[in-house]
Amino acid sequence: MYAMTQTRLDLAYTLSVLSRFNHNPFLQHIKAVKRMLRYIQGTRFLGISYIGNPTGILDIQAYSDSDYAGI
Repeated sequence: MYAMTQTRLDLAYTLSVLSRFNHNPFLQHIKAVKRMLRYIQGTRFLGISYIGNPTGILDIQAYSDSDYAGI
């Protein structure tokens, strides 16, 4: 649960669902845990880094794939 709440927010839903079955897991739950662990293994070195701009100018770029139709 620490990984979910403090370091890996992408695991929040998966861990919250799988934690319901800790007392009596079925084969499908064990497979899901193994898949989650493989995901963690493959993404453990990925992250966001904030690197300063040498010119000192703040340049923020944001992208979104959602459409908004204003009223």
